[in-house]
Amino acid sequence: MWMREDYIARYGTNTLPPVYRRHFLQIFLSALSEDHRKKLVHIVEVGITSRERIKTVETEKKHKYADLAVQLGRQHAGYATLVTPYVMTWDGSTTAFSKKYREQIGLSDHVHAHIQANVIGDTRKIVTRTMGLDKEGELRRKQIVYNTEPDRLNSVNQTRSNYP
Repeated sequence: MWMREDYIARYGTNTLPPVYRRHFLQIFLSALSEDHRKKLVHIVEVGITSRERIKTVETEKKHKYADLAVQLGRQHAGYATLVTPYVMTWDGSTTAFSKKYREQIGLSDHVHAHIQANVIGDTRKIVTRTMGLDKEGELRRKQIVYNTEPDRLNSVNQTRSNYP
């Protein structure tokens, strides 16, 4: 598999549809592969979204590369083109079509579970950082920020009281 930067370097930006160029930097991940045995050009679009928009995003990603798939079909005569959206929510949920798309990509259930675990872990990190939580999930207090923790002050006062 090779990424879209390699594709642009190989075929030039003029072969890409305007939608692709406009959203070039906003795409989470997309991959393009050629299978010479099956005579297949496969475009995989991966995205993470909210639960409310998952079906919409999946449909958008499926239709987003329709023009590119047609152009690739013309460039590679005799090759079929396939566009596969792989969309997941921040909590690891997927749609009903996810199993079909995983089979198209060739992902096993173990790999899918690993991807879900990574998405959930990264979401937890983002949420805890945004909400101001520490590793244990408790709110950070101002006393910790200013180094005025009660335990630290007591240990400092005890060491000072031992000296004359």
